[in-house]
Amino acid sequence: MGTDQSTGEWDGSVPRSVDVRVLGLAIGLSAVAASVNVPFGGGALAIVAFGILSGGAILAHLHGQCRLRRITAGLATRWDDGGRVATVEHASGWTRTTWVVHTAAGPVTISGLALTPFSKVSIEWDGTSDVLGATTAEQRLDALATEWFQEVADGPARPTA
Repeated sequence: MGTDQSTGEWDGSVPRSVDVRVLGLAIGLSAVAASVNVPFGGGALAIVAFGILSGGAILAHLHGQCRLRRITAGLATRWDDGGRVATVEHASGWTRTTWVVHTAAGPVTISGLALTPFSKVSIEWDGTSDVLGATTAEQRLDALATEWFQEVADGPARPTA
């Protein structure tokens, strides 16, 4: 599941991830939408509609997953330039689009909704999290990486008593 490197240095790869929950929801909605065609076009049209809608949903998920992988790889690459990223691995279980970036300061979890055009990315470390659209994250990747690198390197702000 993970990408354990014996050298302890990240090799630049991010493992693939497929969110079974998103696929199930998309295919279920495709089936409901296709069933509306039964009274109007018959079973054959409903089957064709289901195939088209399901195919589109699967492609939307795969495209969203690729976007999240690119964001994860971009963040890890920028963090590796400024510090040390040991590994990037898929989080346990194959029902989520989640990666764990192991840094010197601890693990940073990057996850999200992998369904274009609704793709969102979530970054979490030590109780601090940020959620933003995948398009926004791709556009702000340098600034996002810098902000989160500083957050992880400096540690979370703790209230003083």
